[in-house]
Amino acid sequence: MPTTYRATLRGNQLEWSDGRPQTLPEEQPIPVQVTILQEKLSTPASNSDSGQRMANALEKIAQLSTFPQEVDPLAWEREQRQDRPLPDREA
Repeated sequence: MPTTYRATLRGNQLEWSDGRPQTLPEEQPIPVQVTILQEKLSTPASNSDSGQRMANALEKIAQLSTFPQEVDPLAWEREQRQDRPLPDREA
């Protein structure tokens, strides 16, 4: 079973959190698997850029006019509803 050690990756090197494990050989390469525990947080500059891209996309969608302008919402709802007959009642 693999042994887990806590470390921080800086560039190409691992910095051991609790000191270097004593059981590891000094100069022999050791295969490892690294799991990133915390995703890199986005910077405010990239947030504002993505916000601007989102605003541009929404503006393009608004210009498509995919919905008819003169729709009565109540008439649409009545048209869409599929009421089932109630038990023991004649329609």
